[in-house]
Amino acid sequence: MRYFLVAFVLAPIALISLVASHTFFRCKSEKKNHFLLVLVSVLFILIGHLLELLSNSTGEAFTAIRVLYFGSGFVSPFILFFIADYCDVKLPSLLKAFCLFISIVYIVGAWTTDRTGLLYATYEYDSVSSHLLLYEPGTLSYAFRLLPIVYLIGSTFILIRALKNRRGRYRKTIVILLITALAPYVVETVMYVLPLALGITANIYFTPHVLAVMAFLLYIGVIRYDMFDAAPIAAMMAMDTISEAFILLDRDLSCLSTNKPARVIFPWLDDLERGKSVYLSPGWPKELSVEAITGGGSSVDFMLPWDSTHCYRASINRADDVRRRRSRDLWSVLIQDITESENFVKRLEEAAYTDTLTGLYNRRHFAEIATPFIERAQRLALPYYVIIADLDFFKCVNDEHGHLAGDAVLRNTARLMKNAVRSYDILARWGGEEFILLITDPDEETALALAERIRQSLESSECDYMGKKLRITLSLGVAKNSDGCDMTELVRRADDALYISKQTGRNRVTMWSK
Repeated sequence: MRYFLVAFVLAPIALISLVASHTFFRCKSEKKNHFLLVLVSVLFILIGHLLELLSNSTGEAFTAIRVLYFGSGFVSPFILFFIADYCDVKLPSLLKAFCLFISIVYIVGAWTTDRTGLLYATYEYDSVSSHLLLYEPGTLSYAFRLLPIVYLIGSTFILIRALKNRRGRYRKTIVILLITALAPYVVETVMYVLPLALGITANIYFTPHVLAVMAFLLYIGVIRYDMFDAAPIAAMMAMDTISEAFILLDRDLSCLSTNKPARVIFPWLDDLERGKSVYLSPGWPKELSVEAITGGGSSVDFMLPWDSTHCYRASINRADDVRRRRSRDLWSVLIQDITESENFVKRLEEAAYTDTLTGLYNRRHFAEIATPFIERAQRLALPYYVIIADLDFFKCVNDEHGHLAGDAVLRNTARLMKNAVRSYDILARWGGEEFILLITDPDEETALALAERIRQSLESSECDYMGKKLRITLSLGVAKNSDGCDMTELVRRADDALYISKQTGRNRVTMWSK
């Protein structure tokens, strides 16, 4: 009988050792720490019970009891810590310290009970049949029998609360945890009450075996199912090193796993309840709709409501778990910050229609936008004008101060003209030191006043270049579409008016006339 009981203990020791090794080497989640502490505590209980079965004297039995109670004192609080950690409940540090202090008091009472009688009031060693210490409970024993029940109540409260807040398969894992937490008490009660009810005498200590089964159920039902299969270790380690954000969603569109860049873009992912759909969070982009996700194989561009400076592109793909016989609907969302590439495209577009030196429209783009501008003016029966401006003696600036000085003068002229015109006027660099302006105005006086304002603005300004104050003037020619002439003819007339301004002394405005 003794050897049968020894073998009956060796089996769960081997099982728990295997589970502990697998968890330690395979699981990379921080949640494994409390689970490993539970396993170590159960191992101490099993090893202590094994040593008690192998003992041949009271002293050896007491040594075994000390080892057993070292695990027994910690297993209940560690189960509470693991359940709280798994359910994302942060226990106060003071409460955890108090629980560990009580466990230490319990262990001290167990280790000194041969002298103090705190745990065992009386005891004797059964050297014939069971090789166990037979005892009458002491004062401390009654108090500490209540502690596992207190921890069970706390664990049950956390699990029931999590059961209400979680969705989908996460409810199943919570149910497994709840059953596992209650199992030791139910099974042990049945195993002790049933023999008494049947009148059978049984000297088998079932608690270590029940705890071993509990730990194995935790491993099968929670640790292996939730932490190893849902997010492969190698993949998650790689995902944390890439620059793109990665989010894995299940069929309920709740978040299974993320990497660090994803939590930077969506900080609320850390606080999102497990099993809760990402669509229930106000921070989820509306562009990533249910249809966009479940459709799969698509790309969606979006911006965050609180950040208008960054643009993102989400690549959505179905990611079924091929290792399982039954398909699990999973969707991977890979998010890339495309702000730089979008800005680069914009710069290319701007370069196609913008003069790089002055920032004004170039001649080609002016020709493109002039047509719809004129069509609108004609539709509304508004007269429109073309103004051509040319810098006076600009060649002298280049000859005397260099071409960089000339560039500075051109930029300064463009800035002053842009400030002088209205937002709906079309201003462009026509070529060299010439500028062109297309405006709509009801009368000639307004058009001439605008041209004069530009001329005076440049005449009264100075261009600061390398500590030198460069001054230059501007000649302008204005032409009106008085007889329905086309754009080419209107530009020619404005150019003729400009020529007259040049010939009559420069730094003046001339209106074209027949």
